[in-house]
Amino acid sequence: MKRLFLFSFLLSLFLLSLSADGKTLRSLFAYNLFYLQTDNMPYIETYLSVNSSTVKFYKNSSNKYQSTLVITMSFKQNGKLIKYNKYNLRSLEFSDTTEVNDIFDMQRFSLANGVYDFDLSILDSVAGLGNEYNYSEKIEVKFNKDSIEMSSITMVDTIYKTINENILTKNGVDIYPRILNFYPDVYNKINVYAEVYNLNKHLGTDEKFIVRTSIFDANSNKDVKGYVLNKRESAKATNVILSEIPIDKLPSGNYFLEIKLLKRDDSEIVSGKIYFQRSNNIILEKNYYRNIVITNTFAGGISDLDTLREYIRCLSPLSSISEKQMADNFIRENDIVLLQKYFYEFWHKRNEKTPEKEWLNYLKNVQIVNAKYGSKVYKGYETDMGRVYLQYGAPNSISSSENEPSALPYQIWHYYKIGNYTNKRFVFYTPFLANNNYVLLHSDMIGEPNDERWKVKIYSRNNPAGDAENTEVESHFGDKLDDYFKNPR
Repeated sequence: MKRLFLFSFLLSLFLLSLSADGKTLRSLFAYNLFYLQTDNMPYIETYLSVNSSTVKFYKNSSNKYQSTLVITMSFKQNGKLIKYNKYNLRSLEFSDTTEVNDIFDMQRFSLANGVYDFDLSILDSVAGLGNEYNYSEKIEVKFNKDSIEMSSITMVDTIYKTINENILTKNGVDIYPRILNFYPDVYNKINVYAEVYNLNKHLGTDEKFIVRTSIFDANSNKDVKGYVLNKRESAKATNVILSEIPIDKLPSGNYFLEIKLLKRDDSEIVSGKIYFQRSNNIILEKNYYRNIVITNTFAGGISDLDTLREYIRCLSPLSSISEKQMADNFIRENDIVLLQKYFYEFWHKRNEKTPEKEWLNYLKNVQIVNAKYGSKVYKGYETDMGRVYLQYGAPNSISSSENEPSALPYQIWHYYKIGNYTNKRFVFYTPFLANNNYVLLHSDMIGEPNDERWKVKIYSRNNPAGDAENTEVESHFGDKLDDYFKNPR
Protein backbone atom coordinates (compact mmCIF):
# COMPACT_ATOMS: atom_id res chain seq x y z
CA MET A 1 0.00 0.00 0.00
CA LYS A 2 2.98 2.26 0.34
CA ARG A 3 4.25 3.99 -2.76
CA LEU A 4 7.57 5.71 -3.29
CA PHE A 5 8.50 8.19 -5.97
CA LEU A 6 11.75 9.99 -6.64
CA PHE A 7 10.95 13.33 -8.23
CA SER A 8 13.55 14.82 -10.53
CA PHE A 9 12.15 17.98 -12.04
CA LEU A 10 13.48 18.24 -15.58
CA LEU A 11 12.66 21.58 -17.15
CA SER A 12 13.54 23.13 -20.48
CA LEU A 13 16.92 24.83 -20.64
CA PHE A 14 15.23 28.23 -20.64
CA LEU A 15 13.12 27.56 -17.57
CA LEU A 16 15.98 25.81 -15.79
CA SER A 17 18.08 28.92 -16.15
CA LEU A 18 15.37 30.76 -14.21
CA SER A 19 15.28 28.23 -11.38
CA ALA A 20 17.10 28.49 -8.05
CA ASP A 21 20.71 29.09 -9.08
CA GLY A 22 20.16 26.71 -11.99
CA LYS A 23 19.35 23.84 -9.62
CA THR A 24 16.88 21.08 -10.34
CA LEU A 25 14.38 20.65 -7.51
CA ARG A 26 14.47 17.12 -6.06
CA SER A 27 12.19 15.54 -3.50
CA LEU A 28 10.82 12.26 -2.19
CA PHE A 29 7.12 11.59 -1.68
CA ALA A 30 5.34 8.62 -0.11
CA TYR A 31 2.05 7.83 1.60
CA ASN A 32 0.56 5.26 3.96
CA LEU A 33 -3.02 4.29 4.79
CA PHE A 34 -4.41 3.83 8.31
CA TYR A 35 -7.79 3.49 10.02
CA LEU A 36 -8.99 5.59 12.95
CA GLN A 37 -11.51 3.45 14.81
CA THR A 38 -12.79 6.22 17.07
CA ASP A 39 -14.08 8.01 13.95
CA ASN A 40 -14.75 4.86 11.87
CA MET A 41 -12.80 6.56 9.11
CA PRO A 42 -9.67 5.69 7.12
CA TYR A 43 -7.00 8.32 6.70
CA ILE A 44 -3.98 8.83 4.49
CA GLU A 45 -0.64 10.02 5.82
CA THR A 46 1.62 11.81 3.32
CA TYR A 47 5.38 12.27 3.65
CA LEU A 48 7.39 14.80 1.69
CA SER A 49 11.14 15.41 1.85
CA VAL A 50 12.82 18.09 -0.27
CA ASN A 51 16.55 18.17 -0.91
CA SER A 52 17.64 21.52 0.55
CA SER A 53 20.58 21.82 -1.82
CA THR A 54 18.10 22.15 -4.71
CA VAL A 55 16.02 25.04 -3.33
CA LYS A 56 16.79 28.73 -3.04
CA PHE A 57 17.37 30.43 0.32
CA TYR A 58 16.79 34.03 1.34
CA LYS A 59 17.77 36.07 4.40
CA ASN A 60 14.77 36.58 6.66
CA SER A 61 14.07 39.32 9.22
CA SER A 62 16.31 37.51 11.74
CA ASN A 63 19.20 37.70 9.26
CA LYS A 64 19.08 33.90 8.93
CA TYR A 65 18.87 31.82 5.77
CA GLN A 66 15.50 30.19 5.10
CA SER A 67 13.55 28.73 2.19
CA THR A 68 9.80 28.66 1.54
CA LEU A 69 7.91 26.10 -0.54
CA VAL A 70 4.26 26.39 -1.50
CA ILE A 71 2.67 22.94 -1.23
CA THR A 72 -0.74 22.11 -2.69
CA MET A 73 -2.44 18.72 -2.22
CA SER A 74 -5.91 17.77 -3.42
CA PHE A 75 -8.12 14.66 -3.60
CA LYS A 76 -10.92 14.50 -6.18
CA GLN A 77 -13.62 12.00 -7.15
CA ASN A 78 -15.25 12.33 -10.57
CA GLY A 79 -13.95 15.88 -10.81
CA LYS A 80 -15.41 16.88 -7.44
CA LEU A 81 -12.97 18.28 -4.87
CA ILE A 82 -13.08 16.17 -1.68
CA LYS A 83 -10.01 17.33 0.26
CA TYR A 84 -7.71 20.29 -0.35
CA ASN A 85 -4.77 21.88 1.45
CA LYS A 86 -2.45 24.67 0.35
CA TYR A 87 0.23 25.88 2.73
CA ASN A 88 3.70 27.36 3.01
CA LEU A 89 6.39 24.90 4.04
CA ARG A 90 9.32 26.76 5.57
CA SER A 91 12.71 25.30 6.32
CA LEU A 92 14.50 25.80 9.60
CA GLU A 93 16.64 28.90 9.96
CA PHE A 94 20.37 28.56 9.32
CA SER A 95 23.36 30.85 9.76
CA ASP A 96 25.15 29.19 6.85
CA THR A 97 23.57 27.55 3.79
CA THR A 98 26.28 24.87 3.84
CA GLU A 99 24.75 23.52 7.07
CA VAL A 100 21.13 23.11 5.92
CA ASN A 101 19.07 19.96 6.45
CA ASP A 102 16.50 18.53 4.07
CA ILE A 103 12.97 19.87 4.47
CA PHE A 104 10.44 17.34 5.82
CA ASP A 105 6.66 17.58 5.91
CA MET A 106 3.86 15.25 6.96
CA GLN A 107 0.10 15.66 6.52
CA ARG A 108 -3.01 13.61 7.35
CA PHE A 109 -6.32 13.51 5.47
CA SER A 110 -9.46 11.61 6.52
CA LEU A 111 -10.92 9.88 3.46
CA ALA A 112 -13.87 7.54 3.01
CA ASN A 113 -13.39 4.33 1.05
CA GLY A 114 -13.06 4.94 -2.67
CA VAL A 115 -10.71 5.81 -5.52
CA TYR A 116 -9.27 9.33 -5.60
CA ASP A 117 -7.38 11.46 -8.09
CA PHE A 118 -4.51 12.84 -6.05
CA ASP A 119 -2.65 15.97 -7.18
CA LEU A 120 0.53 17.37 -5.64
CA SER A 121 2.16 20.70 -6.48
CA ILE A 122 5.50 21.93 -5.11
CA LEU A 123 6.65 25.48 -5.82
CA ASP A 124 9.88 27.11 -4.67
CA SER A 125 8.42 30.54 -3.93
CA VAL A 126 11.86 32.15 -3.61
CA ALA A 127 13.00 30.94 -7.02
CA GLY A 128 9.57 31.64 -8.53
CA LEU A 129 8.19 30.14 -11.72
CA GLY A 130 10.44 27.54 -13.26
CA ASN A 131 11.01 25.65 -10.04
CA GLU A 132 7.58 24.06 -9.75
CA TYR A 133 6.40 20.49 -10.14
CA ASN A 134 2.97 18.89 -10.49
CA TYR A 135 2.32 15.22 -9.88
CA SER A 136 -0.86 13.11 -10.11
CA GLU A 137 -1.79 9.57 -9.10
CA LYS A 138 -4.87 7.45 -8.43
CA ILE A 139 -5.08 6.32 -4.80
CA GLU A 140 -7.49 3.67 -3.54
CA VAL A 141 -8.69 3.68 0.06
CA LYS A 142 -10.26 0.40 1.13
CA PHE A 143 -10.93 -0.62 4.73
CA ASN A 144 -13.72 -2.85 6.08
CA LYS A 145 -14.67 -1.65 9.55
CA ASP A 146 -15.83 -5.14 10.57
CA SER A 147 -12.96 -7.22 9.16
CA ILE A 148 -9.42 -7.78 10.37
CA GLU A 149 -7.39 -5.20 8.48
CA MET A 150 -3.73 -4.18 8.48
CA SER A 151 -2.49 -0.66 7.82
CA SER A 152 0.40 0.13 5.52
CA ILE A 153 3.78 -0.84 6.92
CA THR A 154 5.87 2.21 7.79
CA MET A 155 9.65 2.13 7.64
CA VAL A 156 10.81 4.12 10.67
CA ASP A 157 13.90 6.24 11.22
CA THR A 158 13.38 6.86 14.94
CA ILE A 159 10.74 6.17 17.58
CA TYR A 160 10.24 8.16 20.78
CA LYS A 161 7.73 7.91 23.60
CA THR A 162 5.27 10.78 23.22
CA ILE A 163 5.64 13.66 25.67
CA ASN A 164 3.34 16.15 23.95
CA GLU A 165 1.03 14.95 21.18
CA ASN A 166 1.93 16.19 17.71
CA ILE A 167 1.54 15.29 14.03
CA LEU A 168 4.01 12.40 14.46
CA THR A 169 2.13 10.82 17.38
CA LYS A 170 0.47 7.42 17.03
CA ASN A 171 -0.73 5.33 19.98
CA GLY A 172 1.59 6.90 22.54
CA VAL A 173 4.76 7.07 20.42
CA ASP A 174 6.22 9.59 17.98
CA ILE A 175 7.04 7.91 14.68
CA TYR A 176 9.62 9.57 12.42
CA PRO A 177 9.08 7.81 9.07
CA ARG A 178 11.85 6.83 6.68
CA ILE A 179 10.69 7.79 3.21
CA LEU A 180 13.44 6.15 1.15
CA ASN A 181 13.39 2.36 1.45
CA PHE A 182 17.12 2.08 0.75
CA TYR A 183 19.50 0.99 3.49
CA PRO A 184 23.25 1.55 2.93
CA ASP A 185 25.77 -0.23 5.13
CA VAL A 186 25.75 2.50 7.80
CA TYR A 187 22.35 1.12 8.88
CA ASN A 188 22.49 -1.92 11.15
CA LYS A 189 18.77 -2.43 11.69
CA ILE A 190 15.31 -1.87 10.25
CA ASN A 191 12.46 -0.54 12.38
CA VAL A 192 8.88 -0.86 11.15
CA TYR A 193 5.48 0.23 12.43
CA ALA A 194 2.02 -1.08 11.52
CA GLU A 195 -1.48 -1.28 12.97
CA VAL A 196 -3.94 -4.19 12.89
CA TYR A 197 -7.63 -3.58 13.49
CA ASN A 198 -10.53 -5.66 14.91
CA LEU A 199 -8.57 -8.65 16.18
CA ASN A 200 -10.62 -8.59 19.39
CA LYS A 201 -13.86 -9.03 17.41
CA HIS A 202 -12.63 -12.14 15.61
CA LEU A 203 -10.19 -13.79 18.02
CA GLY A 204 -11.61 -12.58 21.31
CA THR A 205 -10.24 -9.85 23.56
CA ASP A 206 -6.74 -10.68 24.88
CA GLU A 207 -6.57 -13.89 22.83
CA LYS A 208 -2.91 -14.70 22.14
CA PHE A 209 -1.41 -14.67 18.65
CA ILE A 210 2.05 -14.49 17.06
CA VAL A 211 3.51 -11.55 15.14
CA ARG A 212 6.13 -12.90 12.74
CA THR A 213 8.42 -10.37 11.07
CA SER A 214 10.69 -11.79 8.40
CA ILE A 215 12.79 -10.87 5.38
CA PHE A 216 12.66 -12.72 2.07
CA ASP A 217 14.51 -12.28 -1.21
CA ALA A 218 12.54 -10.23 -3.74
CA ASN A 219 13.97 -12.18 -6.68
CA SER A 220 13.69 -15.77 -5.44
CA ASN A 221 10.80 -15.23 -2.98
CA LYS A 222 12.72 -17.40 -0.51
CA ASP A 223 13.09 -16.55 3.17
CA VAL A 224 16.51 -15.25 4.17
CA LYS A 225 17.81 -17.59 6.86
CA GLY A 226 18.31 -15.96 10.24
CA TYR A 227 15.94 -13.05 9.66
CA VAL A 228 12.76 -14.12 11.42
CA LEU A 229 11.42 -12.47 14.57
CA ASN A 230 8.47 -13.95 16.52
CA LYS A 231 6.61 -12.04 19.22
CA ARG A 232 3.52 -13.01 21.22
CA GLU A 233 0.72 -10.42 21.47
CA SER A 234 -2.84 -10.16 22.82
CA ALA A 235 -5.81 -9.23 20.63
CA LYS A 236 -7.19 -5.68 20.97
CA ALA A 237 -9.35 -3.31 18.96
CA THR A 238 -6.14 -1.80 17.55
CA ASN A 239 -2.88 -3.69 17.85
CA VAL A 240 0.29 -1.69 17.35
CA ILE A 241 3.10 -3.66 15.70
CA LEU A 242 6.62 -2.36 16.36
CA SER A 243 9.39 -4.59 15.05
CA GLU A 244 13.15 -4.24 14.82
CA ILE A 245 15.35 -6.58 12.78
CA PRO A 246 19.18 -6.35 12.72
CA ILE A 247 20.53 -6.20 9.14
CA ASP A 248 24.26 -5.71 9.78
CA LYS A 249 24.98 -9.09 8.16
CA LEU A 250 22.35 -8.84 5.42
CA PRO A 251 24.10 -8.83 2.01
CA SER A 252 23.34 -6.29 -0.70
CA GLY A 253 20.17 -7.08 -2.61
CA ASN A 254 16.44 -6.52 -3.11
CA TYR A 255 14.15 -7.73 -0.34
CA PHE A 256 10.69 -7.70 1.15
CA LEU A 257 10.01 -7.28 4.84
CA GLU A 258 6.84 -9.15 5.78
CA ILE A 259 4.67 -8.89 8.87
CA LYS A 260 2.42 -11.92 9.33
CA LEU A 261 -0.02 -12.60 12.17
CA LEU A 262 -0.53 -16.26 13.09
CA LYS A 263 -2.99 -18.15 15.28
CA ARG A 264 -1.87 -20.73 17.80
CA ASP A 265 -2.21 -23.46 15.16
CA ASP A 266 0.16 -21.46 12.90
CA SER A 267 -2.62 -20.52 10.45
CA GLU A 268 -2.41 -17.03 8.98
CA ILE A 269 -4.68 -14.24 10.21
CA VAL A 270 -3.47 -11.32 8.09
CA SER A 271 -0.21 -10.19 6.51
CA GLY A 272 1.47 -7.31 4.73
CA LYS A 273 4.86 -6.64 3.17
CA ILE A 274 7.06 -3.78 2.04
CA TYR A 275 9.93 -3.67 -0.45
CA PHE A 276 13.41 -2.38 0.42
CA GLN A 277 16.94 -2.40 -0.96
CA ARG A 278 20.13 -3.11 0.93
CA SER A 279 23.69 -2.12 0.05
CA ASN A 280 26.22 -3.72 2.38
CA ASN A 281 29.85 -3.15 1.48
CA ILE A 282 30.80 -4.41 4.94
CA ILE A 283 29.90 -7.94 3.87
CA LEU A 284 32.11 -7.55 0.81
CA GLU A 285 34.90 -6.25 3.04
CA LYS A 286 34.49 -9.23 5.34
CA ASN A 287 35.14 -11.59 2.41
CA TYR A 288 38.21 -9.51 1.56
CA TYR A 289 39.62 -9.83 5.08
CA ARG A 290 39.03 -13.57 5.20
CA ASN A 291 41.61 -13.99 2.41
CA ILE A 292 44.39 -12.25 4.36
CA VAL A 293 47.13 -14.55 5.68
CA ILE A 294 48.29 -13.80 9.25
CA THR A 295 50.47 -16.86 9.92
CA ASN A 296 53.57 -15.87 11.92
CA THR A 297 52.46 -12.24 12.25
CA PHE A 298 52.18 -10.09 15.39
CA ALA A 299 48.40 -9.93 14.91
CA GLY A 300 48.08 -13.70 14.72
CA GLY A 301 49.84 -13.94 18.08
CA ILE A 302 47.13 -11.95 19.92
CA SER A 303 45.04 -14.81 21.30
CA ASP A 304 42.88 -13.01 23.89
CA LEU A 305 39.61 -11.81 22.34
CA ASP A 306 39.00 -8.97 24.84
CA THR A 307 42.54 -7.64 24.39
CA LEU A 308 42.18 -7.70 20.61
CA ARG A 309 38.85 -5.88 20.75
CA GLU A 310 40.38 -3.17 22.93
CA TYR A 311 43.34 -2.81 20.58
CA ILE A 312 40.93 -2.31 17.67
CA ARG A 313 38.80 0.19 19.60
CA CYS A 314 41.83 2.36 20.30
CA LEU A 315 42.46 2.66 16.53
CA SER A 316 39.46 4.98 16.17
CA PRO A 317 41.50 8.24 16.06
CA LEU A 318 43.36 6.97 12.97
CA SER A 319 40.42 5.21 11.30
CA SER A 320 38.41 6.32 8.30
CA ILE A 321 34.61 6.33 8.50
CA SER A 322 34.39 2.98 6.69
CA GLU A 323 37.09 1.48 8.93
CA LYS A 324 35.16 2.58 12.02
CA GLN A 325 32.00 0.99 10.62
CA MET A 326 33.79 -2.27 9.86
CA ALA A 327 35.51 -2.32 13.24
CA ASP A 328 32.22 -1.75 15.08
CA ASN A 329 30.61 -4.62 13.17
CA PHE A 330 33.57 -7.00 13.54
CA ILE A 331 33.93 -6.30 17.28
CA ARG A 332 30.34 -7.44 17.87
CA GLU A 333 31.26 -10.86 16.53
CA ASN A 334 33.21 -13.60 18.30
CA ASP A 335 35.39 -14.39 15.29
CA ILE A 336 38.89 -13.81 16.67
CA VAL A 337 40.56 -14.80 13.38
CA LEU A 338 38.59 -12.15 11.48
CA LEU A 339 39.59 -9.54 14.08
CA GLN A 340 43.24 -10.60 13.86
CA LYS A 341 43.14 -10.20 10.07
CA TYR A 342 41.46 -6.80 10.31
CA PHE A 343 44.02 -5.63 12.88
CA TYR A 344 46.96 -6.82 10.79
CA GLU A 345 45.67 -5.27 7.56
CA PHE A 346 44.98 -1.96 9.33
CA TRP A 347 48.69 -1.59 10.10
CA HIS A 348 49.94 -3.26 6.92
CA LYS A 349 48.12 -0.62 4.85
CA ARG A 350 49.95 2.08 6.80
CA ASN A 351 53.39 0.48 6.82
CA GLU A 352 53.93 -2.49 4.51
CA LYS A 353 57.52 -3.11 5.60
CA THR A 354 57.22 -2.91 9.39
CA PRO A 355 53.54 -2.93 10.41
CA GLU A 356 54.33 -4.29 13.88
CA LYS A 357 56.73 -1.43 14.60
CA GLU A 358 54.07 1.04 13.47
CA TRP A 359 51.58 -0.52 15.88
CA LEU A 360 53.97 -0.60 18.84
CA ASN A 361 54.84 3.08 18.38
CA TYR A 362 51.14 3.90 18.31
CA LEU A 363 50.49 1.74 21.37
CA LYS A 364 53.02 3.80 23.35
CA ASN A 365 51.04 6.93 22.49
CA VAL A 366 47.77 5.23 23.46
CA GLN A 367 49.28 4.43 26.86
CA ILE A 368 50.35 8.07 27.20
CA VAL A 369 46.89 9.52 26.42
CA ASN A 370 45.15 6.94 28.61
CA ALA A 371 47.35 8.02 31.52
CA LYS A 372 47.03 11.77 30.80
CA TYR A 373 43.43 12.16 29.70
CA GLY A 374 41.62 9.01 30.81
CA SER A 375 39.02 8.93 33.59
CA LYS A 376 36.67 6.50 35.27
CA VAL A 377 34.19 7.16 32.46
CA TYR A 378 36.37 7.43 29.34
CA LYS A 379 39.58 5.89 28.08
CA GLY A 380 42.11 8.54 27.09
CA TYR A 381 41.79 7.74 23.38
CA GLU A 382 38.02 8.37 23.62
CA THR A 383 38.50 11.99 24.73
CA ASP A 384 38.96 14.95 22.38
CA MET A 385 42.47 15.62 23.67
CA GLY A 386 43.42 11.97 23.33
CA ARG A 387 42.04 11.79 19.81
CA VAL A 388 43.92 14.91 18.66
CA TYR A 389 47.15 13.69 20.29
CA LEU A 390 46.91 10.29 18.58
CA GLN A 391 45.87 11.71 15.21
CA TYR A 392 48.37 14.56 14.96
CA GLY A 393 51.01 13.71 17.55
CA ALA A 394 52.10 15.65 20.61
CA PRO A 395 51.62 19.44 20.28
CA ASN A 396 54.71 21.62 20.06
CA SER A 397 53.36 23.89 22.78
CA ILE A 398 50.41 24.08 25.19
CA SER A 399 49.05 27.31 26.66
CA SER A 400 46.85 26.56 29.64
CA SER A 401 44.55 28.68 31.82
CA GLU A 402 42.55 27.28 34.72
CA ASN A 403 41.92 30.31 36.95
CA GLU A 404 41.45 33.22 34.56
CA PRO A 405 38.63 35.53 35.77
CA SER A 406 35.37 35.15 33.80
CA ALA A 407 36.83 32.35 31.68
CA LEU A 408 36.14 28.65 31.80
CA PRO A 409 39.31 26.52 32.04
CA TYR A 410 40.91 26.16 28.61
CA GLN A 411 44.00 24.95 26.77
CA ILE A 412 45.37 25.97 23.38
CA TRP A 413 47.53 23.42 21.59
CA HIS A 414 49.87 24.65 18.89
CA TYR A 415 51.42 22.59 16.10
CA TYR A 416 54.24 23.93 13.95
CA LYS A 417 53.36 21.51 11.16
CA ILE A 418 50.63 18.93 10.44
CA GLY A 419 51.22 17.26 7.09
CA ASN A 420 51.26 20.07 4.53
CA TYR A 421 49.71 22.55 6.98
CA THR A 422 51.66 24.88 9.25
CA ASN A 423 50.89 26.88 12.39
CA LYS A 424 47.68 25.10 13.46
CA ARG A 425 45.88 25.54 16.78
CA PHE A 426 43.34 23.55 18.79
CA VAL A 427 41.27 25.20 21.52
CA PHE A 428 39.92 22.96 24.29
CA TYR A 429 37.73 24.00 27.21
CA THR A 430 35.67 22.52 30.03
CA PRO A 431 32.03 23.61 29.59
CA PHE A 432 31.16 21.84 32.85
CA LEU A 433 33.26 22.90 35.80
CA ALA A 434 32.29 19.78 37.74
CA ASN A 435 34.55 17.57 35.63
CA ASN A 436 37.96 17.83 34.06
CA ASN A 437 37.01 16.62 30.59
CA TYR A 438 38.33 19.12 28.05
CA VAL A 439 36.24 19.37 24.88
CA LEU A 440 37.55 20.52 21.51
CA LEU A 441 35.79 23.83 20.86
CA HIS A 442 37.63 25.40 17.94
CA SER A 443 40.49 24.83 15.52
CA ASP A 444 41.90 26.37 12.35
CA MET A 445 42.86 22.90 11.07
CA ILE A 446 40.93 21.67 8.03
CA GLY A 447 38.30 19.09 8.97
CA GLU A 448 38.13 20.08 12.63
CA PRO A 449 35.39 22.04 14.50
CA ASN A 450 35.52 25.73 13.66
CA ASP A 451 33.34 27.86 15.93
CA GLU A 452 33.33 31.60 15.27
CA ARG A 453 31.92 32.20 18.77
CA TRP A 454 34.62 30.21 20.57
CA LYS A 455 35.83 33.22 22.55
CA VAL A 456 32.30 34.04 23.70
CA LYS A 457 31.80 30.47 24.88
CA ILE A 458 35.03 30.42 26.86
CA TYR A 459 34.07 33.70 28.57
CA SER A 460 30.55 32.46 29.35
CA ARG A 461 31.42 31.69 32.97
CA ASN A 462 29.79 34.89 34.24
CA ASN A 463 27.67 35.62 31.17
CA PRO A 464 26.11 32.33 30.01
CA ALA A 465 23.55 33.87 27.64
CA GLY A 466 25.39 36.50 25.65
CA ASP A 467 24.50 37.84 22.21
CA ALA A 468 23.91 35.03 19.70
CA GLU A 469 25.34 37.19 16.91
CA ASN A 470 28.44 38.34 18.77
CA THR A 471 31.75 36.66 17.95
CA GLU A 472 34.02 38.92 20.01
CA VAL A 473 34.19 39.59 23.74
CA GLU A 474 34.99 42.63 25.80
CA SER A 475 38.39 42.70 27.45
CA HIS A 476 38.49 41.12 30.90
CA PHE A 477 40.84 41.54 33.80
CA GLY A 478 43.61 38.99 33.36
CA ASP A 479 42.54 38.22 29.78
CA LYS A 480 45.14 35.92 28.18
CA LEU A 481 43.08 34.19 25.51
CA ASP A 482 43.97 36.31 22.48
CA ASP A 483 47.61 36.42 23.46
CA TYR A 484 47.82 32.65 23.90
CA PHE A 485 46.09 32.03 20.56
CA LYS A 486 48.12 34.52 18.52
CA ASN A 487 51.43 34.01 20.31
CA PRO A 488 51.78 30.36 21.34
CA ARG A 489 54.30 29.66 24.10
